[in-house]
Amino acid sequence: MSKPWGCQGVLDEAGKVQKAVYKKVNEAATEKQALAASMILTADYLAEKYIFHDGRCISYEDIRQFLSSKEEMSAERRAYEWIREWIAQNRSRFLSENNAFVQECFGRIDSDSVSIIRSVFNKACSENGFNPTAFARWLKRNGFSETDGDHKRTDKLRRINGSPKPVRGSPE
Repeated sequence: MSKPWGCQGVLDEAGKVQKAVYKKVNEAATEKQALAASMILTADYLAEKYIFHDGRCISYEDIRQFLSSKEEMSAERRAYEWIREWIAQNRSRFLSENNAFVQECFGRIDSDSVSIIRSVFNKACSENGFNPTAFARWLKRNGFSETDGDHKRTDKLRRINGSPKPVRGSPE
């Protein structure tokens, strides 16, 4: 089917420009944001080229500040930032060299690590909108958690108050 007014050439150009812009934007932004941004930038480019002829186009640099990086949007990365704050807020509920007795024990803090009792970790994550299993896997995959020998496990047995407890670890 032929397109009136030479539209096929413009549509072909739009497709090529959008794909190139998407490729560049997708390197830093999430896929959803990259697609939307590439459509906006392509439409603005074509509007300037075929309608306005004023030499003023929105550039990637103009919109980059409004895009979130893939790293920023990662639920697990947000969970990691949250758990660090949660540990700081609840520090008095962790056993440590300076704190040998706690009323309600959440785990243990050592000089280079934090061990959180698995049931406490799971409850805290769930109550704050994070999937504890996915987050524990992410901690393990990114080297933030020690586990016992089995490569499928996301926890480790650790003595807390004299009895072994399954814990999920995170660096302080």
